[in-house]
Amino acid sequence: MSAINIFGLFIGILIFVFTLIISKKVEKLYLAPLITFIIGILIILYGFFKVGGFEGLGYGFLGVSIATVAFLGVLFLPFFTKRMKNTKYNKLDQALLIMIPFLLFSTIIWTLVSSDPYWTIDEGYLLMSESTTSSYYQISTISEGKKQVHIQLGNDYEGSQLEINTIRKIGNTEIIIHITNSGGEEGRIPYSRIGIDQIVEPLTIKTDQGEIIHSKMDVITQ
Repeated sequence: MSAINIFGLFIGILIFVFTLIISKKVEKLYLAPLITFIIGILIILYGFFKVGGFEGLGYGFLGVSIATVAFLGVLFLPFFTKRMKNTKYNKLDQALLIMIPFLLFSTIIWTLVSSDPYWTIDEGYLLMSESTTSSYYQISTISEGKKQVHIQLGNDYEGSQLEINTIRKIGNTEIIIHITNSGGEEGRIPYSRIGIDQIVEPLTIKTDQGEIIHSKMDVITQ
């Protein structure tokens, strides 16, 4: 079983148990598998119609795993109905109602932060020319709908080094670069091409000193 399936089952169980405890109060335990199933289907639809490509397939597997928990919950629903006749929350219920949302959001945030958001395609130096007086970036689409971001520094950065510092994935995509004013090649300016799964507009690229790098189209029209 792949890691994404295990992750989906874990998330599905958290959602199912949380909604089961909530639905206990209104004596409608069938809401637990129903809500879990709906969430699974919504994730599948989001993956295929919004994200697409290989990454969208991952969302599909995640949604199927969550929906699987819903189907298993239906099978065990008669057992839960017999054991949960008391509609009042006990201490365990109260503890779970606090812990489950914390676990759910902590797991999602940890997954977003810990995964590597980009990979290096190419990096190096180009000869200085009149066409590279200003720094710029350019976006293109590569395999499976993933994006390539080409960052080119201008002539003012002759002999400098360019490094990708961080990429923020929560909210709009923001790429922070670090420029070292020495250590490069004399008479040449650095560039870097990176691959990224998805770009959430508006894309912002800037140095760790706050200088904004504009798109190539904006630089041309200035």
